[in-house]
Amino acid sequence: EQVERLAQDLASLSKRMAVAGLSHVPKAPSLSKPDLKALRLADLNQKLLLQIEEGDRKFESVGARMKKLQEENAALSKELRQKEGSLSLALGRALKLSSEVRANDGSRA
Repeated sequence: EQVERLAQDLASLSKRMAVAGLSHVPKAPSLSKPDLKALRLADLNQKLLLQIEEGDRKFESVGARMKKLQEENAALSKELRQKEGSLSLALGRALKLSSEVRANDGSRA
């Protein structure tokens, strides 16, 4: 596409130079159909490579976000386990005190 546009621009410039009365006017190069096809394929190939690179960047970005979320999850899991341990100890103490209170109440009766 870019090559075709450049060829068109050169042709337009050549015409303008001819209108301006310049004696030597370069002709726009003419490309054969196979050459144009090869240029189009090269252009498409370049566009595909750019899309692949963009996809790679997005994939890396998602991977980094996923790693960050995994780290956050690990930290929250550790905190949860610590709180569960503290809760378990508090529950154990409460049960022990409850049984001591029952024992004291039973000995008074």
